[in-house]
Amino acid sequence: MKKFKPKTIQAIILALVLCALIKTVLNIHVSYVEGTIYIRADGTIEPSTAPISNINNTTYVLTGNINYSIIIERDNITLDGKGYTIRGTGNGNGINLTLRINVTIQNTKVENFSYGFYLFTSSNITIFNNTITNNVWDGIYAVYTDRSTIYGNTISSNKRYGIALSESGNNRIFHNGFIDNANQTHIFDSFNNAWDDDFPSGGNYWSDYKEKYPNAEEIDASGIWDTPYIIDTNNIDRYPLVIPESSPGVITSLLAILSIFAVSLTQKGTKK
Repeated sequence: MKKFKPKTIQAIILALVLCALIKTVLNIHVSYVEGTIYIRADGTIEPSTAPISNINNTTYVLTGNINYSIIIERDNITLDGKGYTIRGTGNGNGINLTLRINVTIQNTKVENFSYGFYLFTSSNITIFNNTITNNVWDGIYAVYTDRSTIYGNTISSNKRYGIALSESGNNRIFHNGFIDNANQTHIFDSFNNAWDDDFPSGGNYWSDYKEKYPNAEEIDASGIWDTPYIIDTNNIDRYPLVIPESSPGVITSLLAILSIFAVSLTQKGTKK
C-alpha cells in the first residue's frame, strides 16, 4: 500500500476544504434571519409562523401586528396590512423592496425603523393608504426607483425626511399628508416626478405650507392653495391641499359604523 507524505496529505485536505467552500458559495441562498420576515420569490413566507396569510401567491394579508422588518423578494403581488402595524426598534427597514417590479403595499402602519419604506432599483411600485411615522431617518427612501405611485398616505414625524428620492424619476406622488417631519422632502438628481394629480384633484398636504407661503389663499373654496409648493426647480406640487386628504380606510370605517347605527335604529323602530 502506497504511503502518502505528510505534505501530500495536507494538500489533499486543503483541496477538499476549498471544494467545500466553493460549493457553499455557488449555492448561497439568503436564509431567514431572526427579526426579519421574508416573502420569498417562490411565494412562500419565512418563517411560516409569521402573521401573514398567503392568498394564491399574489395577495398577502397581515393577520396581526408585526415587530420585524419585511423583505419582499417576489414581484407582482399585493401586501395588504388591513390596518395592522409593522413596528421596529429604531433600526433596519420596515418594508424592503429591492429589485422589485409591480408590488403594492397598502393599509399598513409602519413605524420606528431607520427607513419606513426602502425602495432600491424598483419600478411600478404602489404605496397606498399607509401611515408611515416616527422613523429614525426617512419615512420613504427611494433610490433608482421609477414609474411608481405614492398616494393617500400619512407621512408624519419622521426624524430626517418624510420622503427622500435619489436618482428616481417618473413617479407620481399625490394626496399624501406630509405632517411634522423634520424635513418634508430630500431630492437628489430626480426628475419628471409628478407631485399632484392636476386641478381640481390636487397634490399633497404640507404641514409647513403656511410658514413658507404666509400670503397664499385658497382657490374659490376648492381645497387647493393658489401658490405651488416648491421642493426644487424640477419637483413642484402645483396644487397643494389646504387640508389632508381623507383616508379611504377612515371613510370605510365611518361608513361601517354609520351602517351599524342605522340598523340599530331600524330595529328599535320595528320593536315599537
